[in-house]
Amino acid sequence: DPQALEFFEREILISSEEYLGKAVFPRNIGGQDVGAYLLVTFDANTQDAIDALVEQAAELVVEAGAMDVLVADTPAKMKDAWAARSSFLEGIEEQTKLLDECDVVVPRDKIADFVRASREISRDCGVRILSFGHAGDGNLHIYALMDDLPPETWANARQAVMDALYRQAALL
Repeated sequence: DPQALEFFEREILISSEEYLGKAVFPRNIGGQDVGAYLLVTFDANTQDAIDALVEQAAELVVEAGAMDVLVADTPAKMKDAWAARSSFLEGIEEQTKLLDECDVVVPRDKIADFVRASREISRDCGVRILSFGHAGDGNLHIYALMDDLPPETWANARQAVMDALYRQAALL
């Protein structure tokens, strides 16, 4: 049982790392771009117990298709990982004029489906969308960004994005 299980896409990580002025997570592994990340924290009574949990989790995620497993095995690495995660909203706000947030809860096994659908909604509506959330309970934070859209275009597109995101969540 993880203490924390966080999901985030590459784009939101990049904005956070730029905001912090520090790269924390790899963006490319073995010549392939990393598309999304899971940040998992374990708690146990002994280091041996934590090591066993990490090993078991690493085997599971690699079997499920993960590109790699990185272990933050020092206090500095753990601090950096959580600092990047904690700075997502600030990083987004620094990049765009306005934003709107859609908070939804989807079944945990449907998170990837919802994120794929949000990418389609982004393309269809012409609005950049970034996402992250709590993979342990399916609570997702989806941000629609105004960027350089004219205000009237943003108002209409923002409404279309929010309607489509909530409709998609209800379907899952």
